[in-house]
Amino acid sequence: MAPPRMKSMKKMKRVETTKSRKHSTQKKINNINLSDITALGGTQEDIDLLQGVEDDRSSEEDTSSVYNSNEAEIKDFIGKLGFSSINPGKPSGENKTESKHSTVQSITKEKTHDTSQQPVDATSESNLKNTKKKKSKKNKFKDQQDIGSSTTAEDNRKVAVFVQNQKQRKYLLVKPGSKWHEDQFQSERQTWEPAPDRLVTTLESLAEKLLQDEIQLYMRGREKQKRGESRWIKTVISSGTLSDKMAAITLLIQEAPVHNLATIETLIGMVKKKGKRESLMAIDTLKDVLISDLLPGNRKLKTFSQHPFLHLDEIASGNKDTKDKRLMLWLFEHKFKQQYTEFLKILQTLTFDNLKTMKVKALRAAYELLISKPEQEKTLLGILINKLGDPDRKVAANCAHLLGQLVEQHPNMKGVVVSEVERLLYRQNISAKAQ
Repeated sequence: MAPPRMKSMKKMKRVETTKSRKHSTQKKINNINLSDITALGGTQEDIDLLQGVEDDRSSEEDTSSVYNSNEAEIKDFIGKLGFSSINPGKPSGENKTESKHSTVQSITKEKTHDTSQQPVDATSESNLKNTKKKKSKKNKFKDQQDIGSSTTAEDNRKVAVFVQNQKQRKYLLVKPGSKWHEDQFQSERQTWEPAPDRLVTTLESLAEKLLQDEIQLYMRGREKQKRGESRWIKTVISSGTLSDKMAAITLLIQEAPVHNLATIETLIGMVKKKGKRESLMAIDTLKDVLISDLLPGNRKLKTFSQHPFLHLDEIASGNKDTKDKRLMLWLFEHKFKQQYTEFLKILQTLTFDNLKTMKVKALRAAYELLISKPEQEKTLLGILINKLGDPDRKVAANCAHLLGQLVEQHPNMKGVVVSEVERLLYRQNISAKAQ
């Protein structure tokens, strides 16, 4: 390092040289006349502008000489400050101006890019919203139809958990001793909107759980209150005479048909048995129970999905017991309708039996069901019409007699009977004797 005295002397020399150069340039400017400036097209203002101007070349030479002479000192000074990354040949002011200029350019580019993209984003967002609304409107009806068919394993698991979490009651919702169709459906709506399939499936699972709990509660209560009678009925059904079996089954069905759905199925199974005597007695017993207790007289049976599930709260007035009872009865009706359909198929099969007594018994049961209840009238009428062409004359005559009684009791069915008979006459497989 040079001593401070030497530094001050060098500075003084540089100041003297700059002053002498300024003085020489000032003399040159003063020697210029106004006439010379005007001859070149200038004015007095141009002369004033030249006052105090330094020679650019001398200043550049001066700065270069300073940098060359003090390069070692500048490098040493920068190293002590820790700014080794700064280029000593380039002033920091230029870096700052260039960085500021570049940042301004980038900001302006981003702003222009954003402003150009704004209307596109707005339109795209509006289009997305419109498409979502359209999809949601379309999916409302689609969900109601396909929601049941598109159930996943997770949905089924949730339904199962929901059903299993239903607590079992300690009292019966359907009281024994009354007909299941008498007063439960007086307030039911005549028209309603169809419910989604997934809702129907969930409610059916819930109704199945409610019905099983109701049956178990009924059996336990019967064992406690009527222990002797329940034991006797079990003994009679398992090992009693045929007439006693029919009496015990009839008693159970008349007492509580909803809780004895399995007993109805047992009676239908007895109709299918090969023993003719047992089958004949089962037909009579089941026909009497159907007419007196099980089938409603003013309407047809419905499946579980044909009920107003969306209006269940309105029908039940928000009462949970009433809602559960209605669901349970709807499921019972659905299952009973399936059992009744199976019984009619058995009757139709028995009309082709080799035993004439069996044919006549099946025809008589179909006739009495047809004139008494509106359930499956077309099927029952078809059973009677088909036997008009029976090879046995007595069976055919009996069938014609039954059809005549039907028309007398129900005159409105004359047109239907005539059209069915006409269809029978023009069948391809009908014999000339039957015609």
